[in-house]
Order: sequence, then C-alpha cells, then structure tokens
Amino acid sequence: MIYNLYTGFVKNVNPKKYANKSSQEFFDLWYDNTRRCVNIDVPIYLLGPDVPDLTKTINTEVIGRYENLGHVDDYVYGLRTGKWCGWTAAIVLGMAHAYACNKDFIYKEQDCLGFGDYVGSMYRECEGFDIVYGSCRIMGAAQSLFIVKRNSIPSIISYLAQHEDGFLLPELKFATLPLKQRRLSFGYDRDRPFNHKDPVFYIQQVSDSDLQQLKNNNLV
Repeated sequence: MIYNLYTGFVKNVNPKKYANKSSQEFFDLWYDNTRRCVNIDVPIYLLGPDVPDLTKTINTEVIGRYENLGHVDDYVYGLRTGKWCGWTAAIVLGMAHAYACNKDFIYKEQDCLGFGDYVGSMYRECEGFDIVYGSCRIMGAAQSLFIVKRNSIPSIISYLAQHEDGFLLPELKFATLPLKQRRLSFGYDRDRPFNHKDPVFYIQQVSDSDLQQLKNNNLV
C-alpha cells in the first residue's frame, strides 16, 4: 500500500447536482464505485465541513472537520476574504496528512466516478512525474481525480501558499506548478459525451442521463 485516497464532503444544497440524489445517496454510490478499484486495505479519508453516514463503509475515516470556507467564486467576486477556498484548504490538509503517513496522495472528488483500473493507470502515467491530473474542455486543467507523489507534496503546498484563490483558480494553479507534471490520457471529467466502453475512464458532475447510461451498462 503506497497511497491513501482522499475526498471532500459537503452536504449538497442542490440534489440535482448529484443526479437527483441527496449527498448521502450519492456518497453511498461513490463509495461503492471507489471500492471497486481501491482495495479495502487502502484507507479513505474525508475532509470537509460535513460528515456522511459511514456505517456501511470499511476503513473510511474523517480526518478534517472545519467551517465551510466557501467556493472559489466567493473569493474571486470578493464575497469572502482569505487565501484559500474550502477546496484548496482541504487538499492541502490531505496532502500534509499523506506526507506524514509516508504515502502518495490520491484525490477523488465527491462527485467523481471512476471505472476500470484508474489507480494503476495513474501510477503508470505518473512514472517520472511529480503530479498527474486530468483535463477537460471547460476548465483546461481538471482536479476531480489526480495523484501527487509523496516527496513532491511540500513543494506543491508551498506553491499553493504563494497564490491566492481569488487571483488564480485552483485549476490554473495546477497548470502552472513548477514541477514535473502531465495530464491523464484517459477520462472525461466534465466533458460529455463519454464512452462507457473505454477500459478506463472517469466522469465528474454526474447527471441523471449519465447515471442511466452507467446503469444500463452495469457499471453502477
């Protein structure tokens, strides 16, 4: 076991964001989807202001409870002040935890579903690199599924600390990291349509039609 897997968790105020499911219902789906690839020996750590019901999970633990620090848009438009939005603060906390555990950091967003051996694929693509993350047409760099090698964590945290979210979006921070980086060769992130026949892929922000396509092909 050379990595820990991390995710954020915020109670969903708009169930339609998660294929008309509540945040708990989607978390249960997310957990089942995650454990299809990630062995139960690998701990899953949750970070965020909220906590789902974990009674149906194995080796899953909350390591960070804190005030909801808001979305990056809150900082871009001056609704909040500070250096980091909730997402950035969570992954910094998670990366520091992974570093202290002497493990690589893998992040799978709470609205991200992955299929096939995406962890093995990430490791193969991460050979010789510090960080590997996704891409999509909407945002360019995409961060719903990514890996950071353990010894690169301090440099990434230091870089994130130098740039405020209000001036540089988290996605753009990744794209400008002064480290050896590359984009994942698989997955769709927010892009649609997706090909369910791909041996390895992932999607974020799953809609009702996405979920139905996955169900029709026995992927969830």
